[in-house]
Amino acid sequence: MKDNVEVLYKDIINLERPRPAFRERMKLENRAKIFLPFAALKGFEEEIEKRKNEQVFRSNEHVMQSFKRGRKDVL
Repeated sequence: MKDNVEVLYKDIINLERPRPAFRERMKLENRAKIFLPFAALKGFEEEIEKRKNEQVFRSNEHVMQSFKRGRKDVL
């Protein structure tokens, strides 16, 4: 099969990809901006931030409870 493809396309296989003559190629940083607002999972970042804040709160609460009981080794 591979040999058949090479035979069929041997005249064009090594040619450079055609470029449109009517416009320049977009810069890489501009192409990246196109996808910047895209979020695969809506609300994902907000949920991560919320859970991180909850975890910090629980951790601080644990430290304060331990401190009140006289366990200073938690700090």
